[in-house]
Amino acid sequence: MTPGVFEGIKRGLIAASPADSMVIQERVAIDQAVRALEKKDLIKHVGPKIFVLDSSNIGQVNKDTILPPDGFKPKFSVN
Repeated sequence: MTPGVFEGIKRGLIAASPADSMVIQERVAIDQAVRALEKKDLIKHVGPKIFVLDSSNIGQVNKDTILPPDGFKPKFSVN
């Protein structure tokens, strides 16, 4: 799922796409990392449910859970 695919579904140019809620995945990853550092129990199998986004449900989906914030640009570096 990308912002372009989301808009394509909204405009009827794309029929559907799987959505894996990458924003929620990142929140879970940070939570798991903090748990590990604090030596707390880790949740063995955790993650958001993957679902299909299409014209029938796009109005009910919280865009902030499946897409990065507007203007987000990833930065990559290698040391």
